[in-house]
Amino acid sequence: MAGEQLWLREELIYTDRVVAALPDGHALARGRKLALRKLGGEPLVVYQRTGAPGLFDTIVAMVRGAGIAPWFEHEPDLMTTVLTLVAAGSGLGLVPGCVACREVEGVSFREVTPASEPVPLVMAWSRENDSPTLAAFTDVVRELKPVIQARMERRC
Repeated sequence: MAGEQLWLREELIYTDRVVAALPDGHALARGRKLALRKLGGEPLVVYQRTGAPGLFDTIVAMVRGAGIAPWFEHEPDLMTTVLTLVAAGSGLGLVPGCVACREVEGVSFREVTPASEPVPLVMAWSRENDSPTLAAFTDVVRELKPVIQARMERRC
């Protein structure tokens, strides 16, 4: 896989896209899709870069690509905190689409235009780890990959 580190093995599990998480009742939550340029001047809530650098960088690129200077009001380390802050009206969220399958009181999810670059979900492990436990785990994930992908595809 592109970007694979020399000391890591990676396997693609799912490819996602970024969606908007909006407080219910927010003016931008009215349509089915949201033009990214409309986020200009809005405080954003995004998952911190340390926990998901690829996701964070994709969000920065898409916001800048829409001609907006990112204004990250909050960068929590839990996705549930991102959604809680959005529900509380502390900002608008940009999150992986798979998060939209959660039912979160006070949060509406919208596809964004233009769409983000693909966001890969990968399973990664050390090349040097020859543990039977790791081998069993990767086998289970591979076996469940269609189920994982189907669950990730569900959208609210």
